[in-house]
Parts: sequence; C-alpha cells; structure tokens
Amino acid sequence: MANPSLSDSSLRYLDAVANNPDPVVTTTEIAEKLEVTQQAVYNSFKELEQKGMLRSKKVGARSKVWWLSIQGRQALADD
Repeated sequence: MANPSLSDSSLRYLDAVANNPDPVVTTTEIAEKLEVTQQAVYNSFKELEQKGMLRSKKVGARSKVWWLSIQGRQALADD
C-alpha cells in the first residue's frame, strides 16, 4: 500500500533518487533530470528528510548530498 503522506510529486523525487546511477545525488542533478528548479528540489528534499524518506550529509562549504533512507526505499516498494 502506498504511503498516504507522500504526494505524487514526492514519489517522483524519491524515484529520481532511486534511479540515479550514483549512490548519492545533489539537488542540481535532480533538478536537471526532472527539469525543475534547484530550489524546488531542495524544498522537497528537506520535506522528505523530515518525513524520514531521505538522508543527507554536508560535503563542503556549500554542498550537500542526499540518498534514500530505508524508509524511503520501502515507500517506493509499496507504491
């Protein structure tokens, strides 16, 4: 059963992360892939992180990488 707290848009972002060839992604990569703004991706990723679907790590002064959490993988599997 799909997670009722996730919108179609959120599932689209999770799917983009899951189908990326690298284990981590940046907002720039996903923005280019989905043809949306980096700010839209960042805002969605922050929301998904608060829901436990994504994890992140700062890797530089202004850089952050994101990856699916176990809960995020489960949400995609349930969808």
